[in-house]
Amino acid sequence: MISAPRLGFLKPEMQSPEWARSQYTSFDRSAAETREEVTNFLYSLVQEDVTKPDHITPESLALSLWLLRAVNDNSLFSRFSVAARDIYQHMIESFNPDMVEDASTSLGMRVERVEGKMFRIRALDFIRSNTHLSGTRYRLAFQDIKEGWVYLEKSVLSKVLREHFVARIKEFYDSISSAKAIEILGDFRGLVQYIGDQWTAIKGKRTTDLGSVDQSLFPPCIKEYLVEVRDGVNLPHMARFTLVSFLHKIGMQNPEIMALFKTAPDFNQRITEYQVDHVTGQISGTEYSPPKCEVLRSNHVCYWGDDKLCHQEWLRHPLQYYAVKKKSNSRKASSQSS
Repeated sequence: MISAPRLGFLKPEMQSPEWARSQYTSFDRSAAETREEVTNFLYSLVQEDVTKPDHITPESLALSLWLLRAVNDNSLFSRFSVAARDIYQHMIESFNPDMVEDASTSLGMRVERVEGKMFRIRALDFIRSNTHLSGTRYRLAFQDIKEGWVYLEKSVLSKVLREHFVARIKEFYDSISSAKAIEILGDFRGLVQYIGDQWTAIKGKRTTDLGSVDQSLFPPCIKEYLVEVRDGVNLPHMARFTLVSFLHKIGMQNPEIMALFKTAPDFNQRITEYQVDHVTGQISGTEYSPPKCEVLRSNHVCYWGDDKLCHQEWLRHPLQYYAVKKKSNSRKASSQSS
């Protein structure tokens, strides 16, 4: 069971350079322990053989964000936020019900315990925090709603809270001046340089492209997924499944597809290989197709924007978009050659 002192979240004073400087330089035992936790955590991001921590304190979280701001690489921050998010979710699932309420309050979200193992949160908070969660289990239409409250089991609530947690640490990270973070580093300069160099090396090894596949034919959703993967953003499950099944259907080979995910914050070679082989039928025996557009929209992973083709009533599938674009290109090529 996680103890009560672990419950707090980032405090406003932790955004000040003075607070960060004190954590860098203090001989206080607590500050020294925080620095050790942070060092181990950041090493775990760039060294596969280092075990990630099983808990995170407000102090170690804030100091990590200051140091990451000094490195100033958004893809590394994405990798960190995924790791911290998973730790936070594990902690929430370990809390007793009363502690869950306190942890939610420290995040700025009102959560109330109701009968049994159920909780409730405001509908607007639920909507704001579930956009990166795939599956009908996390859609508002499938929830028990009464008088503006959404009633959730702890397993669902922990996922909603973790997404709110990620949004909050992103706000904190963005509020820090990179120049100021570098200015007050002190003895941490060596660590920041090492982390930055290691991450640059990792990104270099993971960089790949789509070869001869014509990306101009891709629907907006697939283009967006590819941009996010390359930027080190952790895609929701539905988006990953759609990307893998789409690329497989248009002829990309499994090794090429797997290579695309090497820049993902939570990349794991063995797991990625299994998932790609499963979706493409190498393991399951079933070659899955991408979901329909309406499914992508309901899971908040549709990016049709002002694309005119996407807004045609008859267009219902990403592969249909690709086929129409490919046919149109063929016609243009024929007319130009004749």
